[in-house]
Amino acid sequence: MLAALPPLAADPSASRTVAGPRAAEGPAATPAGQAAVVDAGTFTVFQGATRLGREEFAIRRLPPPDGGFVATGTVVYADRRLIPLLRTDASGAPLRYQLEVERGARRQELLTLEISRQRARVHIQSLRGESDRELLVPAKVRLLETDLFAHYYFIARPPAAGMSPEDAPGVGASGAPIALLLPSSGDVEPATVRMVAPRETVQIGGQPVSAVHIQITVLGPGGPAGATGAGGTMGEPGRTEPRGGAQRALAPGAQSGNGGNGGNGGRRVTGEPLAGPEDVRDVWTDDTGRVLRVTLPARGISAIRDEIPH
Repeated sequence: MLAALPPLAADPSASRTVAGPRAAEGPAATPAGQAAVVDAGTFTVFQGATRLGREEFAIRRLPPPDGGFVATGTVVYADRRLIPLLRTDASGAPLRYQLEVERGARRQELLTLEISRQRARVHIQSLRGESDRELLVPAKVRLLETDLFAHYYFIARPPAAGMSPEDAPGVGASGAPIALLLPSSGDVEPATVRMVAPRETVQIGGQPVSAVHIQITVLGPGGPAGATGAGGTMGEPGRTEPRGGAQRALAPGAQSGNGGNGGNGGRRVTGEPLAGPEDVRDVWTDDTGRVLRVTLPARGISAIRDEIPH
């Protein structure tokens, strides 16, 4: 059994909030009376017509002068439970992140991440031991995880009033450049976000809903040299700075591979790659950026909102 980890660095907004079937505790949690809920709901996740799981989430905005966001949730698949906790700044850029992976009643892995001065420090504690890694994080970065869908809100939401162009992802017809931080793989990938259509119709809960359609293209390691978002590790690529012996960074829920496949020493949570040479994701939202549907065509995955947000 894993030993309990200490909480992340103290946060003046720290308290407790409930999101999903269990309480999520940590530095990003805030009393409901002090934070406004900007979105909350559930997604059902499908591969083709087969139901894979369900994500329950809540996103709250902290009051001034902070103005950042807290995203909590619980994602249940047949073989595991994921419990994410994300804290962002006012633009939606990640500051701190935690992902707990459970199988049965046992915690298998705990990933924690903190960003300071454009460096992301990733710590993984698992049944195999502990590892640490540092990543260089460029400006205009957003965090995405393999099997979580609520976090697309921070890419899709319209720029807030007064937000500088440097902070806002921006959505244009030609594809605005951003960077994606992928904690479980330890990668920072260049990507683009473009508007596909300002008005399309999607079915949510059996009802037609008007939606904004955007498309995110993850350029992957083969992206253009010098593209916005190109990040890297501190030290030898693909290696961790281990505690108690050498090991490679693994995604939460991953299993050891053949011991020599570069920066991905094992398989991801689903056993499928998140980003290939060019990985396209389609996202439909309402006018405020609340996510209605996400599709990952290369994997045949769709996450569909269960009810129309109000």
